[in-house]
Amino acid sequence: MRRIVFAGIALLAAGAFLPEAAGAAPDTLIWHGDHLAAIRGGQRNEHIDLALATLKVKTRAAQKNGVYSVVDKKLVPASGDRHDYASFGRYWWPNPNTPDGLPYVRRDGEVNPQMLAAGDRVRLSRFCDDVEACALAGYLLKDDRAADYAARLVRVWFLEKATQMRPRLRYAQAVPGRTEGRGAGVLDARNFLRIIDSIACLRACDAWSDDDQAALIAWFAEYLQWLRTSPIADDERSANNNHGVWFDAQEAGVACFVGEADYAAQVLKKACAERLPHSLDGQGRQPHELTRTQSLHYSMFTMEAWFVLARLGERLDIDVWDAVTEDGVGLRAGLRYPAWHLTRQDEWPHPMLSRYQLSDGAMSVLMLAADRWGDAVFLQAINEAPRKPDGRAFAALRFRPPPHENSAGN
Repeated sequence: MRRIVFAGIALLAAGAFLPEAAGAAPDTLIWHGDHLAAIRGGQRNEHIDLALATLKVKTRAAQKNGVYSVVDKKLVPASGDRHDYASFGRYWWPNPNTPDGLPYVRRDGEVNPQMLAAGDRVRLSRFCDDVEACALAGYLLKDDRAADYAARLVRVWFLEKATQMRPRLRYAQAVPGRTEGRGAGVLDARNFLRIIDSIACLRACDAWSDDDQAALIAWFAEYLQWLRTSPIADDERSANNNHGVWFDAQEAGVACFVGEADYAAQVLKKACAERLPHSLDGQGRQPHELTRTQSLHYSMFTMEAWFVLARLGERLDIDVWDAVTEDGVGLRAGLRYPAWHLTRQDEWPHPMLSRYQLSDGAMSVLMLAADRWGDAVFLQAINEAPRKPDGRAFAALRFRPPPHENSAGN
């Protein structure tokens, strides 16, 4: 067995062993299914052990949270139907120059907690977190109770008529006094990709039936049709910043899930040919994100979407990883610029309201990048960049660790 070193730190503890036969790997879109299968079969190292311990805690908490549904919200969307997802733009605040506060005004990077809490946005985030934790526990730890709970959560949100969400985002990221819904709201559903990979884990441990799968595919097929035809969705598709990249990632991922691989391939090819030149300048910087008040965050956030597209490209035999602009820059340069500053944030020459902390999604991107390129910049960021204190640390479960023996100082 090869020795795996993670930025100069041995990942395989003394006494680590080869995994037992784990059966077929889950057919995940983004996560490394073979890595998941190896963990289920017994593969361990210190990082996996730590992540599994965290997973157990998160899974126990998830099962106490209850189920989630869009019909639980107090407000009624403009459609008059609580089955419609609804949310509000989080950077919008009451207008100080009008008696009624309308129309709301934007303060980029400053979260209005009332806007964030209203509607379904927080509910959707917690739903996705709990499904992911329980599905991973069900598959990796062979926890049947957790797997069944994850399946129940998904059925309530998507499939049961009394509680299901309508497959559209017509009333997402509304702004009081301005609009009842915006294309920007499509971004709210980017975590549906985590649901799709969670379902693959549930399928692999027999917690999700063929009938469940058929019904969920039908729901997402209708959602994909909305993404393809809605004027609101088209507004998001035309965005040149992180919103546009995440739209492509979401649309292509959903297309793969519902069996429209040819359409997904079209999305990826167009992203490489047209989206990438708008996303990166000749030095690998992201001009649309660098003007934001949280520019380091958004630079990393956009790269998360690009790496989703790269993983989908592996599935569709389209090389997004090495796609480059006319200036010869691609994903490696695009990630390297913000990643270098993750451990040198005082040297970041762009707006930053607060210091950046790595999310689990950003950690996953760094792991994928280090695995592919063995770049010391990515390895150093993995080991030294500050992490969010939310306790979500599942990247070591979803993705293979980088096998390179490069020290972060090299």
